[in-house]
Amino acid sequence: MIGRREHIVKKSYMGVYALCIGALISSCVHRTENSEQVAKKTNDKHFDTKSSEKEADFVVETISGNYANVKFAEMAIDRSDNEDIRHVAAMIDRNHQKLIRELKGFANMRGITIPLEKRERPA
Repeated sequence: MIGRREHIVKKSYMGVYALCIGALISSCVHRTENSEQVAKKTNDKHFDTKSSEKEADFVVETISGNYANVKFAEMAIDRSDNEDIRHVAAMIDRNHQKLIRELKGFANMRGITIPLEKRERPA
C-alpha cells in the first residue's frame, strides 16, 4: 500500500512540475503588438466620445495604409526595370508621403497618437 501511495504522490508532483514548466514557457512567449494596434489602444483611452475614437481610428488606419503604399512604391522603384512603372511608383510615393505629412499635422492638432513608420534597415 505504501508503494502505491508513493507512486500517486510522485505522479502528482510530476503533473504539477509539468504544469509549472508549461506556464513558464507560455509566459516567455513574447507577443508583440504592431504600431497601429498600440496607437489605437492609446487613442481609445485618450478620447471620451465614440466619434472622437472613430476619427482617431480613421487617421491611424489611413496613415498605416499610406505607409504600406509608400513601401510598395519604393519596392517598385527599386525592383522594376520598366521606366513607366518606376515613374508611376515615384508619383505614388510623392503623393502618399504628402498625405502622411498632412495626416500627421492633423493628428498632432487633435492629439491623436499615430503608428510608427516601419523602415527597413539598409543591407
